[in-house]
Amino acid sequence: MGPKEEILRHLQAGRNLSPHTVRAYGGDLERFARFIGGETGLLGPGASILNVRRYLTQLHSENYQKSSMARTLACLRTFYDYFLRNGVIGSNPVRPVRTPRLDKKLPKFLEEIAINGLALGDASVNLRLRRRGANTEVAIVSRTGDIAIKITQ
Repeated sequence: MGPKEEILRHLQAGRNLSPHTVRAYGGDLERFARFIGGETGLLGPGASILNVRRYLTQLHSENYQKSSMARTLACLRTFYDYFLRNGVIGSNPVRPVRTPRLDKKLPKFLEEIAINGLALGDASVNLRLRRRGANTEVAIVSRTGDIAIKITQ
């Protein structure tokens, strides 16, 4: 079993991560391994801070989102921390690399017409919001007329 399979098995069984996270980490490791010359290079001299920074530069030039680059760095940190704890390597080349600052997104809001429609009991308001692509959840409108609105992002 190679280092990639070993860490993915550890993440799935030992750390109980989501299958989606494990799959994403597998892809991140695969791409980084290709960048440094194959899976055997993951634990070799090709795994240097310089190559990690070059890899991030390549991802940036390929228009990767900052969140994808941050996940890739988290994946690589986890990978190298695991093999550092097990005594396979002497240092983690990713530890000194700073995570890119993520963009802050403005929250979505309900328009006044939607709030009025909810207050009047218009059931089609929620459907119109969903058709518009607004990522909103409208909570319970109680029988007493009180309105509770929960907006999720």
